[in-house]
Amino acid sequence: MGLYSEKSKVRLDGKTAIITGCNTGIGKETALDLYKRGATVIMACRNTEKAEEAANDIRNSAKASVRECSDKILEKHERIDLLINNAGVMTCPYGKTEETKFLRNTKELIY
Repeated sequence: MGLYSEKSKVRLDGKTAIITGCNTGIGKETALDLYKRGATVIMACRNTEKAEEAANDIRNSAKASVRECSDKILEKHERIDLLINNAGVMTCPYGKTEETKFLRNTKELIY
């Protein structure tokens, strides 16, 4: 049995996806694929420079708490249809959000 390599051709027009850790690798390729198929892709990355570079690459071929991040997303998008949790951290820096006191890792959000 060989590896499955055929990409989906399903159109995603009108769908909104959030992808974490998508400035390189599998996340970036996933963002590119969803974008090409018509989805609105929100890139949630820790490094805005790398995320902007990746976003520009994809277009061409604030530090936020959990609540602020979701508020920004909901201001622009009626709903989220796809969530791809791809971000990975080798050593997670210790931090807590103001509202929930949960550990925080996401530092910046790029549209």
